Amino acid sequence: MKDIATVRLLDAPYRADRDYDYLIPSDMAAVRRGRICSVPFGAGNRGRYAVVVGVRRGESERTLKRILSLLPEEYRVTEEILSLCFFLREHTLCSVGDAVRAAVPVSAFGMLSEGYFALLPEAEGEDGLLSYIRSHEGVTEEGLAVAFGKEVKKRLTALLRAGAILRKTVQKKEMTEKTVRVYAPALTPEEATRALADPKQVKNEKQAALLRFLLDEGEATFPEIESRLNLSLSPVQALVRIGLVSCEERRVERNPYARLAQRRDDSPVLLSEAQERAYLSLSSLYREGKAACALLYGVTGSGKTKVMMRLLDDVLGEGKSAILMVPEIALTPQTVGIFCSRYGESVTVLHSSLSVGERADAYRKILSGESRLVIGTRSAVFAPVERLGLIILDEEHEHTYKS
Repeated sequence: MKDIATVRLLDAPYRADRDYDYLIPSDMAAVRRGRICSVPFGAGNRGRYAVVVGVRRGESERTLKRILSLLPEEYRVTEEILSLCFFLREHTLCSVGDAVRAAVPVSAFGMLSEGYFALLPEAEGEDGLLSYIRSHEGVTEEGLAVAFGKEVKKRLTALLRAGAILRKTVQKKEMTEKTVRVYAPALTPEEATRALADPKQVKNEKQAALLRFLLDEGEATFPEIESRLNLSLSPVQALVRIGLVSCEERRVERNPYARLAQRRDDSPVLLSEAQERAYLSLSSLYREGKAACALLYGVTGSGKTKVMMRLLDDVLGEGKSAILMVPEIALTPQTVGIFCSRYGESVTVLHSSLSVGERADAYRKILSGESRLVIGTRSAVFAPVERLGLIILDEEHEHTYKS
């Protein structure tokens, strides 16, 4: 019995949008529905992106190719979003891959590159090329071309078709991840006092000033050290080298709207009589726990936003999540400012003007459950929120929702 994954290619045309089966290698126990992977496809076995839509244990009547590699867990497609992708395929005639690509950050699709060749266990014979691949672990096509000449490409294609070798893909370091180095004392205050008095450890006043600063602050980045103490990197590196200061690499979340959450307004939302009636009607629909929709109608300035906020208070207060959609990016800053001041760090913004890195960080934050209110244009409907309780379409009559 073997573990078999059923996948859908992410770049297949509609006519080729169907299930394909692949063997799950023994070292890929994490393969499950929703994970994005790389698979060998076609006669040349080039690596192609795919999403796993099913996993089963059984036998296959034909010889199956193996999955090449898995993208990190943070790029998985949730069950709800995967179901939405299949729904879109049936209703809009796009492929499942088209829908998945709209849902997953574009940064995911630059992480895999063609890597090297490896022998499959069933490979037989002592062909010179096979022997070379066997003895040179991780050899690339360029390396084989140097050893055997340019004609090796045809022989590699034949071996790939025969199932004797496998083209493996390697995962690039994620270029969209932003990190910062944080420096902190690596010793107790008592030990630091002794070190400051020992010229063999702290050799000059710059190092002493740095150590005192870190003891007072607890930790700091180099830009903070540079601006506060006017020091170069040299004394920092010196104290790290002798073990008096530690250095930790931390991921930095890129959020262009972070400053809007610093001014908090959690005062009670006071409603007029008409607003209260609207809120109670919407709240009763929500309390029924069934899928339902309603139109909140009112002229500009009538207080629709207040009604939305009262309803969001209920939904988020119960540990559920919500999506607030706006028709245009131009409306986003104004809307975000209102809701960030109330819901703080739990708000994440999604729209096409975000950088690749900002969108990747936003996706991670939503997927991890840190963010429970997503604000964005129409692509925000793909946000992988947990326990979705409410979707609000602000200005729902706008044509931009219906692209």
